[in-house]
Amino acid sequence: MELAHTIAGPAAADTVVLLHGVGNSRERHTDVPVAWLMSHGHRVVNVDLRGHGESARANSYQLDDYTDDVVDLIEDLAAGGVTIVGHSMGGVVAASVAAARPRLVDGLFLEDPALYRPGPGDPAEVATAAHAFAGGVRERQRSGVTVGQIVTELKNTPSAYRGRTMGDIAPLHVLEAIARARLALDPKAFEDFYRWETFDDDD
Repeated sequence: MELAHTIAGPAAADTVVLLHGVGNSRERHTDVPVAWLMSHGHRVVNVDLRGHGESARANSYQLDDYTDDVVDLIEDLAAGGVTIVGHSMGGVVAASVAAARPRLVDGLFLEDPALYRPGPGDPAEVATAAHAFAGGVRERQRSGVTVGQIVTELKNTPSAYRGRTMGDIAPLHVLEAIARARLALDPKAFEDFYRWETFDDDD
């Protein structure tokens, strides 16, 4: 599958590939990480994984699928020797790419990688919660909700910080990026991420 991506920085520079987490898109990396990496002389490839952002939706969202997509992209854009920065699900994909094709990868930077299955709590409860969230995404996508309306919801959503909402801790452009990512997301990709069998090949 061809992945939507942007490239910034000189072609001859060391290449850094950015992989976002589940439910997000490459837009989450466009402000700080890309600018910072470019200022330090890197070429940056910022990627939308399958079913996310501007990349196409798919029938399958297994770890091997994500891995093959990213391997193909790296082989098309670079001769190898890239550094991959992966957040959450992107961290799992980054590690899998390095394991599958070690000659393509010089380094990994994994931010909160989801190297577990599928997280704390009962698997059935986790899957049910993921299904409920994905159902909400489907409903909003069908309803024609706008980015502005989702941003308003997000502003009032409790954050991980007690007594503070998302609107208290996240700037407007970040909330807008989250909203656009949710409108573009294939809900099946979110559901599959929280199924035990999705990462059966992850060792």
